Amino acid sequence: MLFINLKTYQRGTGKLALEFVKHAEELYREIPVPITILAQAADVRLLAENTSMPIWSQHMDNIEYGKNTGWILPSALIEAGAKGTMINHAEHKMPLADVSSMIEKYMSSNFGILVSTTSPEETMLMDQLHPNFVTYEPQEYIGTKTSVVDAAPDVIKSLAAKLNSSLVIGAGIHAPKHITDGIMLGAKGFLISSGILLDNDPKARLKEYMIAYNDAYNTLNQR
Repeated sequence: MLFINLKTYQRGTGKLALEFVKHAEELYREIPVPITILAQAADVRLLAENTSMPIWSQHMDNIEYGKNTGWILPSALIEAGAKGTMINHAEHKMPLADVSSMIEKYMSSNFGILVSTTSPEETMLMDQLHPNFVTYEPQEYIGTKTSVVDAAPDVIKSLAAKLNSSLVIGAGIHAPKHITDGIMLGAKGFLISSGILLDNDPKARLKEYMIAYNDAYNTLNQR
């Protein structure tokens, strides 16, 4: 699976985000690689109501209805059409107790949760909470040209063999080769952001990643 994190990039916001997600929807009809869009909370309804792509939030807070000015209410995201959320990203870390509480509350309602981590130790810890996905994304490589696939292949392979949750990898994924190599190391998904959204042609770049994923997945399953 490809998790496309739109962050707060201009191309990942509002009408431009909708344009990008509609193109991803068209590509999916041609290349059936599962894609999940991680959107800003303000854009979840826009994208969910105007495309058939799975739209997840980039973050939500461990709150209920009430006096929580400025926080992101899980119930509001679900009502807006979100099918899941990422939590604990390096750019928005959370207390362990909140991560645990949200997994317990919301996964039982068929709401997907991806927990992001920045170290192998944190990855193993979060896996014990049994989310749908755990992302290993070393903070020092996020948004850089150093790929986690090249920098930590042994770590990826080890985590893939140990985790109960599906392993997603991120940080520095900026070439189709990283998708191919990551799948061969045991990763089940990829968290990609600047490698697509900041490319000169993000739509063409997304297609390259989808082709690489599809080819590698088919090769692996033919062995």
